[in-house]
Amino acid sequence: MRFLQKNYEKVILIVLFVIFIITLVHLMRTVDRTHEIKDKDLEIPTREPDYQLADKEDKAFKVEELFSSNVQWSKTAARNDKQTKNFSDLTQMFKSVRCGHEDCGKIIPYDVILNGAKCPICRKELAKFVPIDDGSGSGSRAQDSDRDGIPDLVEIEAELDAYSAKDRLQDKDKDGFVNLYEFQQKTKINDPKSHPPFYQALGVNRVERQVLRMRLKNVEETTQNKKDWTIQIAVYPRIKDGKVSGKEKNQFKAIGDSVRIGSGKKAVEYAIKDVNYLGTKEVKIKADDGTEKVAQIKDYKVILTDEKGRDIEMKLDADVFDPDDRIFFDYPIDGEEKSGIVGATLTLGTKATGITEYIIKSLDKRSLTVVLIDAADEKAQPISINKNIILQKRFWPQKEAEVVENNPDVPGIF
Repeated sequence: MRFLQKNYEKVILIVLFVIFIITLVHLMRTVDRTHEIKDKDLEIPTREPDYQLADKEDKAFKVEELFSSNVQWSKTAARNDKQTKNFSDLTQMFKSVRCGHEDCGKIIPYDVILNGAKCPICRKELAKFVPIDDGSGSGSRAQDSDRDGIPDLVEIEAELDAYSAKDRLQDKDKDGFVNLYEFQQKTKINDPKSHPPFYQALGVNRVERQVLRMRLKNVEETTQNKKDWTIQIAVYPRIKDGKVSGKEKNQFKAIGDSVRIGSGKKAVEYAIKDVNYLGTKEVKIKADDGTEKVAQIKDYKVILTDEKGRDIEMKLDADVFDPDDRIFFDYPIDGEEKSGIVGATLTLGTKATGITEYIIKSLDKRSLTVVLIDAADEKAQPISINKNIILQKRFWPQKEAEVVENNPDVPGIF
């Protein structure tokens, strides 16, 4: 026992050495056995064939004979409209419906139900869409399951839900006109380029004289000759709430010079035609201590001429007005206010819906009636626009949350 206590480390080493020797011997034997394996030992036995070999010399395999005699090839031709309607390339399916018979219920082409034909699978008669009377006794309304004012056939064709009235005041094709209104106007519900005329969504809101972005600040009489006088005109960057706004830029001009407002193609120039001394006038001036004092100052009037040759009057530190009346239109399709002057072009629509331009032909300020002409066809019938928008408010584009199931404002909905 004492021997083990003194030499336990050596004993452990001896045991480990013996284990190592045994492992090494086992490894060598394993390697040696691998040399005893032959290629034949790795072969997988095959079974006898359970089929008969075909004779490659048989006539059934003679390609030259098969494709050279006694073959009637079908003539190819372009698909007609009827074939195209129900054609699918497996990436975009044609319109389909389900057969209404319980023992069938298969998917069949949509146009089959329009023709009132039999189901091509179960060969049974399909239910036809029958007119229902709208109270007039004429039977003029087609079947309308959700009673939203749009017949089922139209809703199916436009990919709407024929059993939910919610889609009547939605805009399927995003052209600005709701589905119900498009049906009533006989335009396509799911085609953005087919819609009622855009002028139907216009209404005259108001007519205003526009403030120009400039003011007369001072006139300095250097000599008795008016042509030598220095005219100080301030030009402003914008109009806000009907008033000039922003940091002013002063231009020092004389008779015969021009005042330029804006930049680029939108720049407008006004020629200084004349300047007149009007006498003196009283103005209130704030003193340094905050009190107001009355002072006498010289008053002047400057006459400008616009690009059309019309006179515009400027008075000292007063608003300057454009000679043209600007007409402001309500346009609920995009929620933005449109405006223009007589003779200007009003552009409505987008690239997706197609753009229509109207020329503002005339304005009757008393009745707030504007006459438009289609810019693409000036021989077309003039269009009169007033405060009343043809597109009634109940047909303005609405958000989905605003559309309710039952709307008493829409005729034919209960």
